[in-house]
Amino acid sequence: MIWKQFEIDKKYLENQYSSDNWDANSGMSLELLTKKCEKIAFDPNKSRCIVRSELICAVLENAQIEINPFDWFQDKINHGDIISCIEKKWLDEALSESEESLKCRRKLLSESYACTGDQDFGHCIPDWKRILKYGIPGLRNIAVQKLKLCSDAKQIEFYTSCISVANALICLLNRIADSAETAGQKYEKQKLVSKSLRNLALGAPTDILEAMQLIIIYYEMQTFVEGTLIRSLGSIDALLYEYYVGDLKSGKYTEEQIREFLDYFMYKLMAKAVTANVPICIGAADENFGPNELSYIFLDEYSRLGIYDPKIHIRYNKYTSDAMLRKIFENIRLGHNSYVFLNDSVISTSLENIGIDKSDSMDYAIVGCYEPCVNGKEVPCSCNGRINMPKAIEFVLNNGLDVKTGKIAGLNTGALTNFLIFEDFYNAVKKQIEYFANSTMEFITEVEKKYPQIHTAPMLSMSFGSCMENGIDAYEGGADYNNSSINAFGIANLVDSLEVIRYIVYENGEMTLEEFAKIVLNNWEGYEKLRLRCKKDFPKYGNDDAEADNLATELMSYTASLINGKSNGRGGIFRFGAFSIDWRIYFGGGTWATPDGRLAGDPISKNVDAVAGEDKNGVTSLINSVTKFDFNHIPNGSVLDVTLHNTAVSGEDGMTAMYGLLKTFMDNGGMAIQFNVLDEKMLTNAQKHPENYKNLQVRLCGWNVYYVNLSKKEQDDFIKQLKESR
Repeated sequence: MIWKQFEIDKKYLENQYSSDNWDANSGMSLELLTKKCEKIAFDPNKSRCIVRSELICAVLENAQIEINPFDWFQDKINHGDIISCIEKKWLDEALSESEESLKCRRKLLSESYACTGDQDFGHCIPDWKRILKYGIPGLRNIAVQKLKLCSDAKQIEFYTSCISVANALICLLNRIADSAETAGQKYEKQKLVSKSLRNLALGAPTDILEAMQLIIIYYEMQTFVEGTLIRSLGSIDALLYEYYVGDLKSGKYTEEQIREFLDYFMYKLMAKAVTANVPICIGAADENFGPNELSYIFLDEYSRLGIYDPKIHIRYNKYTSDAMLRKIFENIRLGHNSYVFLNDSVISTSLENIGIDKSDSMDYAIVGCYEPCVNGKEVPCSCNGRINMPKAIEFVLNNGLDVKTGKIAGLNTGALTNFLIFEDFYNAVKKQIEYFANSTMEFITEVEKKYPQIHTAPMLSMSFGSCMENGIDAYEGGADYNNSSINAFGIANLVDSLEVIRYIVYENGEMTLEEFAKIVLNNWEGYEKLRLRCKKDFPKYGNDDAEADNLATELMSYTASLINGKSNGRGGIFRFGAFSIDWRIYFGGGTWATPDGRLAGDPISKNVDAVAGEDKNGVTSLINSVTKFDFNHIPNGSVLDVTLHNTAVSGEDGMTAMYGLLKTFMDNGGMAIQFNVLDEKMLTNAQKHPENYKNLQVRLCGWNVYYVNLSKKEQDDFIKQLKESR
């Protein structure tokens, strides 16, 4: 019996990556494999490109295997993060060669939590269409043909590395097939699993089981062995649709059996417990594909499973049906909050504005949380840099001095007595932001020039048509678009702080800037009444207030202008993003008190949201504020988080309200929006009795988690948001 087993098998699936049972006869022990790799890693007579391919091959060809006899999809090998550990040494070695002045400035700005600029090998998507079309043998054959016509030494190394890694992947497929075949003597399911793996070792997938298995294998090996983290499985309903139709037509599998495959597929992705979840996309803007029958099946099975991972990106466009939205809203109202809605037209335009061809701009995926990336043609490095916008206020008030470290980390913008009018102070803040942006780009450019010493990516590269055509690795400029990205966050704290200063110092003349700065730099000690007034009074971003919103819009546009289109270190340009994810907690911990009443060390505002609790005029006003931004110039993505009490969206009226909020946001030019529909009574009970709420989900930053797994501080934050939203 191999069908209708999912509910029985679940208990063997959910913890498959948290415990190990390696087959000692299937390969080298981790200790021996590590020694083998360390011997390869620092060969001075070989290029880093060849060394890395040899490391990948060593792992794929020799790592021990574990078969889960209850799963349809096999991918577990004992790689031990060997290559990632070696790469860390390469990175340290490369950065040690930086100029001392640059290293010093990087350290000062990082330790002050003002800005950071680093490498990013963790946000990419391979060309899933090419992978499924050609299979691994087909990708290898393309490299073989290119090598025959090649005479350039560096290109020869590139094609050779791709061929070696493809052969190692084929070897791995056969090794796993051998283990599955052995398991099949006892577990009938593994006979079919072994057959599917053998077929993939010979060519492209021919059915939906093989297509899913190939996706799982490629995801696992590129992400955790090569170390080039795949952050999207692409438009999964479109990618698998032809296999779905073909299998139904031929009678190979029934719809019920395909639904069962999907259950195992998604449960496996959840079991991986990948940081920030594994994203999949539903509803691509293509009249031939999406949404299709498979889109609805994915949504049905995802809801039925009650899981929080993978997270689902919904592309909103002219093909998005009311029926599909209704199904999603029903899921969200049930507490399945792992959805983000994306505005196709805005995202496409934002990509075109940084030089991406119109024909490519609509074929995008979201890599990570909200970051658009052209499928199979772009390496966006979407989290290279971070800019803490409220830190600019601290540096102006303290003339470049970081309060916590006591070191000069920002610009010397002059004595506060020089700022005679508000515009003087405002311009000083903008100078600090410009300094952050320029420094971050300089840090990133410097490390990118060292990428060939640190990271080559044969698995990612062999899937890219441009890399294979030109014989250049994806991280050396081989992609069509070789971009880098910087994200700025804390806009609400910055704007609200500026508005407080505008009124208390310049409009009302209640005290001098020096007097007010002293209060803030003393963390409001002895001035609690004034602090609360600064929190509650004065114009606040997020309330459809023209003055505050215009200031926010101007600052966002200004910061985008500093970054978008500037040249990076590998033949591409920089892209601007405006999201915070959980950095707001880390960077908030290093940011001193701000004039809007925020205390030193508190988290800073999230994404493009208002300061928590300060959007007093309701969600429609919040949407009106946020959509004043020109998201056409935020190509690295942004998002609005909306938390709603479940009573606000109950019944048919509630369904209509959700439609209305989404449509208003999209029609007004918003980029991305995500919802949490919760009940504070339920959340409070879940704190007290977590055993009764194991499957209660919340959308956190850019991913979903189980509520009971959050810290009490994080749980309290959700309860507070709900109380203040009523």
